[in-house]
Amino acid sequence: MNPIAVFSAQQEIDYQYIISNIDLVRELLEVKDEVSSLEIKCTYGKSPVEVANKIRMVLGDGFLVKDRYEQDAAIHQITNIEKWITFAILSFMMILISFNLIGALWMMVIEKKRDIATLKAIGASDQLVRNIFLSDGLLMGIVSCLMGTIIALILYYLQKNYCLFKLEGMLVECYPAEIRIFDIFAVCSIVLTICLLAAILPARRAMQQSTIVK
Repeated sequence: MNPIAVFSAQQEIDYQYIISNIDLVRELLEVKDEVSSLEIKCTYGKSPVEVANKIRMVLGDGFLVKDRYEQDAAIHQITNIEKWITFAILSFMMILISFNLIGALWMMVIEKKRDIATLKAIGASDQLVRNIFLSDGLLMGIVSCLMGTIIALILYYLQKNYCLFKLEGMLVECYPAEIRIFDIFAVCSIVLTICLLAAILPARRAMQQSTIVK
C-alpha cells in the first residue's frame, strides 16, 4: 500500500488515522461487512445536537453517538475552564474598579452636602438620602450591564458570522461561542452586587450629613 497524499488536521488525529479504501482495510483487518464508525453530515439548518439525540433514541444504548462538539470534548473543556478563569479575573478587576466608584460617590457627597442639608431641612429622612446614593451606584451598575451585554452580543454575532477568533491546528476552525442566559445573569449579578456594595459607604456618609453646613 503506497501513500498518495498526506493530510493534516489536528496533531491528535494526524498520528492516529489513515484514510484508505474500505475494502482494502477490511481485507487487512480480516473482517467482513463490518464498520467501526459512521459519519453523518447534517443538511443545512439542522442542529447536529438534535440529530444526534434522535439517532440515540433510535439506536439505543448499544451504540455510541457523538456530535461534532462531543468528539472534541477536550477542546471544549479547555474553553470552559478559560471562560471561568476569565470570569474570575474580570470579577477581581470589578472589585478594584469599585474603589474608583467609592471615590466618585464620596466626592459627590462632599460636593452635594449643601443640597443634602437642604433636603433634610425640608423633611427628607436619612433613609431617603441614603437610598438616593444607593440608587446612583445601582444605576451605574445597570448601565454597565447594558453596555457590556450589547458589546457581547455584537462580538457573538461577528464571531458566528465572520470568525474573528480562530483556533489554529484544530478541527474546529472558529473559537466556539454561545449565548447562555445563565452566564449573562451571573455576570450582571456580580456587577450589580459590587456596584451596590461600593455605594454603601458614600450612602452612609450622606445619611450622617448634618442639616447645618459650615
